[in-house]
Amino acid sequence: MRAVGRYGGSAEGRYGGTAVRQALVVLALVTGLPPCRLAAQSLTTVTFTVASAAAVDSVRRLGIDVVEIHPRAGGATDLVAVVTPRDRDQLGSRGWTARDLPRAPAAAALEARGVLM
Repeated sequence: MRAVGRYGGSAEGRYGGTAVRQALVVLALVTGLPPCRLAAQSLTTVTFTVASAAAVDSVRRLGIDVVEIHPRAGGATDLVAVVTPRDRDQLGSRGWTARDLPRAPAAAALEARGVLM
């Protein structure tokens, strides 16, 4: 039995449904692929100082992954975070200067090995 559309013709549409099938195949392929390696390589570990411990919540609300919190005398707080270039721009726009942390030799070696694979 064949479905009939609103104006008589086939319910599959003008192209016999092939355009829809092709779009679904492309969508299935794209969503089934592993995430791109380059996305992970754009992450950087940085440190920066905020004026108070309360500002840590503001940083987290920006979606920035804070991995270490180091309170200092006088109320200021040093933070260590993992950021993308976009996150670094957000920090800069709020007046927080992010400085890169050097990679540990073991982590740098693992990263180099992963790039070669």
